[in-house]
Amino acid sequence: MRVLKSVEQHYGKKAVITSGYRDPSRNQRARGARNSLHMYCAAADVKIEGVSKFELASYVRSMPGRGGVGTYCHTDAVHIDVGPERDWNWRCSRRK
Repeated sequence: MRVLKSVEQHYGKKAVITSGYRDPSRNQRARGARNSLHMYCAAADVKIEGVSKFELASYVRSMPGRGGVGTYCHTDAVHIDVGPERDWNWRCSRRK
């Protein structure tokens, strides 16, 4: 919650949570990690209206004490969790 409140204060806008808690069945359907922090109420996928996912991810990555921050090809939301500090950026692959 601390990270989400900081994000809202920084941008002056409410965070939109596109995915929060997921039970194991929902996590599997979402193709989440086997031990996803979403299943422990310790992760959220978030976006801020008018802010690109790359800008939002960059801001969260600059915060002290943050956990994991990731972006994905298929969504405008940024994954934020309270686990160990780590980063990822899954880009879409281009197939010919």
